[in-house]
Amino acid sequence: MEFLFPLSMLGVGLVIGALSLWFITRAKIDSEQATLIERLAGREDQVRQLREALDRETAQAADTMRGTAGRPAWKAATSTPG
Repeated sequence: MEFLFPLSMLGVGLVIGALSLWFITRAKIDSEQATLIERLAGREDQVRQLREALDRETAQAADTMRGTAGRPAWKAATSTPG
């Protein structure tokens, strides 16, 4: 029976240590997750801006091509669109 008290204290210490480690690790993981979510939001915003720029350039190129469509190449090169 003399070994029961030290063994129970060892068990309590292991439980307290495991819980402490879990809380510390969880806090670190939560902060890393928040950082990654913020970076992802920044990337999504950057992708949105690039797609908008691509759409504008595509529309501008289409407008330019429509201005010279249907005319002979020599006439299209010497005249202004519209």
